[in-house]
Amino acid sequence: MKHKNYEKYFWYISIILFASILIIKLIQLSKMVYLYPSYDFSSHIVHLFFLKEYGFHGLAQNWYNGFIVLQDYPPLFSFLAYLFYSIIDNIQLAFYISFIGVIIIGFFGVYLLGKVLNISIIKRLFLFFFFYANPITIPWFYIIGRVPEMLAWSLMFYLLAVLFYYKDKKLDKKFFIFLTMILTLILLAHLIVFILSLFLIFGLFLIKSNKERLKIIISLIITFLLSSFWSIDFIKNIGTIQYTPSTDIHITEIIYSIVIPLTFLGILYLYINIKDLKKKELLFYIPIVLIAILYLTHLFSYIPILKIINSRTYGILLLIFSILLVFHIKLNKKAFKLISINILIFSLIITIVSFIKYPIIDFPLYSEKNQEIIRLLPLIKDKFIIIEKDGSPINKHIYAYATIKYNLSTSFGWIEDSEYFKNARDNLKKFINGEDCKGFNKMKEELKFKEIIAHESKCKFLKTCNLNQKEISGRYCLLK
Repeated sequence: MKHKNYEKYFWYISIILFASILIIKLIQLSKMVYLYPSYDFSSHIVHLFFLKEYGFHGLAQNWYNGFIVLQDYPPLFSFLAYLFYSIIDNIQLAFYISFIGVIIIGFFGVYLLGKVLNISIIKRLFLFFFFYANPITIPWFYIIGRVPEMLAWSLMFYLLAVLFYYKDKKLDKKFFIFLTMILTLILLAHLIVFILSLFLIFGLFLIKSNKERLKIIISLIITFLLSSFWSIDFIKNIGTIQYTPSTDIHITEIIYSIVIPLTFLGILYLYINIKDLKKKELLFYIPIVLIAILYLTHLFSYIPILKIINSRTYGILLLIFSILLVFHIKLNKKAFKLISINILIFSLIITIVSFIKYPIIDFPLYSEKNQEIIRLLPLIKDKFIIIEKDGSPINKHIYAYATIKYNLSTSFGWIEDSEYFKNARDNLKKFINGEDCKGFNKMKEELKFKEIIAHESKCKFLKTCNLNQKEISGRYCLLK
């Protein structure tokens, strides 16, 4: 009797598990069509609003006493979403469709990469569903809402396809065109992922002749030129933007920073020994090994530029390479069976963790506290700010919501703050908590706001600073 090959069913079950997670997360996230989302989602939606209202690099008056639209943030996702927003009048629906579009872009990227590496359709599907539905990317993409970064990662699969295809081939005109085009798109999608992509390109650079290295350098130069409509102004103003260095100390991030790089290095060691790699191919992987070491030791947090990259972003890149290396190893029947069983066990564990750790997608904007503030927004006629219990004027979600729903203006907003506005926030908080009307009124004139939504603990003091109470909503008052 012929023995049946059951290994493929292990892969089918794993794919179904991850596909189920992805579908459930997309269904959960679909409520953004009728409920305004929180976290980074709200920021990206309002960028789309500004793009349509004022145009690219137009002057938007709603935030910060005026700021240049998309001057300080890569614009590619906003451009993509604008294609749908120009057709669909519902900005949140247009955004959600764009979100799904990013995943579809990633699907074709994974398919192309799998074709280059001669990976089976089953394994390509596994890589696709695993990447977009694992505990590392779920909070990144579906809860926090780092959608432009998700777009950049989707484009990264195309870059990897080009790099692996030309790793053992001579660089030709097609390479020049594809590399330039893909790098430009990644740069315009997300700067952090672009920086990591330079490490991968350096791996190719190490194994090529001087003549071919020149082509790579020219491609990088042209990439900058093609993106110059955005990148030049970004570079000019980068000194005024306050980026917070990556200082993750959460236990989850610590575990990831140990397990992921060690797993990658272990898989790479097996790959090198099984494939019996030559020096040339070893050089190709040197930059990614460097990333693994920096991630494992957290030395990246002491290196300029690299320290602004969140530690989990390094983990995502190493995760992709770990899977690709496993798929690229030719195994005998016994080893393949063992890997298939482990993949199924791994998939079951990941599925359980995903549903336990991230059972729902919540929008904190609709908490009781925030709803008390939101009920006051229709009464506002002039530029406003929100003062919380601690005296801070930071409430980014509601600033974004107020702009989208009521086209209101505020002295603050939700983009990377300049040193001026960072100091303004700190001073305002200091004057309010110190009950210094003179200092507060000076900041009020400087920031040009006329209305304030304040926590009840601050209302009594603010009324002594020549402000009149217009309305009360729960624990918040509206003053003018």
